[in-house]
Amino acid sequence: MNIRQEIALALQCQITVPDFKVSGMIEDSQAIELLQTPGWELREDVIINASDNNVTQIYYFNGQSLQHPLIAIDDPYLFASKQGGKIDCNLVTMFPGELKISKYLPELTNYLISIDYKGYVSLTFSIFNNKLFYNSIKLELAEDYIQNILNLYNLSLDWYIADIENDTLPEPTGISASTRLYGYPYYTDNNLALIDNIPVPGAYELTDSYAISYYQEKFHIKDVWHNLYKQLNDPVYAHNGICYNTDGGYKARKVYDLLKKNRLIQ
Repeated sequence: MNIRQEIALALQCQITVPDFKVSGMIEDSQAIELLQTPGWELREDVIINASDNNVTQIYYFNGQSLQHPLIAIDDPYLFASKQGGKIDCNLVTMFPGELKISKYLPELTNYLISIDYKGYVSLTFSIFNNKLFYNSIKLELAEDYIQNILNLYNLSLDWYIADIENDTLPEPTGISASTRLYGYPYYTDNNLALIDNIPVPGAYELTDSYAISYYQEKFHIKDVWHNLYKQLNDPVYAHNGICYNTDGGYKARKVYDLLKKNRLIQ
């Protein structure tokens, strides 16, 4: 779906959509002013207010119903303190759970049935004024989520695929976190060559970088990130230019606290 189709589907599902403008329908000076305002970003031809405080609800749609809810909180910045540009899902914190969005799901389910869809649905919500607003709707699963999901189910990829197809998935437990590992500037060949030359135990390959994850049964966001970073303590990694964002868990704790405080999570 393109951004306009996402917004139309959000409105159909009665999800509140934040302010947005179509870039070709406003003056260039207004577009520039909006894009210089924190929180506003350009997606295709739409300039939309998209808060950094956001959360993603993941479902698997089996052709009839939305199942296996998981929650992901992502930090896209390359470096700490929101520096260095963004990549999707750079830092991922994931755990079993469901946001209080049940009123939006009947229309979404009807839409998915109407297009004969089967697969993953990722609903990202911005948090404004302690309420959930549309941020994005993707009929896909981010690559960075896969290992975290396998961690929560304690399954290999093959077993996970077999169980989800047979509707025999066990209950997920615990909390999982992952961070990408890369060079700077960020480009695929450099990212992959770094880890190929200086292997990091436990690192796994993504399309344009490597990543490393950590899982624990006890739900504690600060602890899971502390234990993940312990795997990267060897000074040889930094010496050879392997980079990662050291803010893991900061945004996740902030967003999770907002969700709990405002009763936005079941």
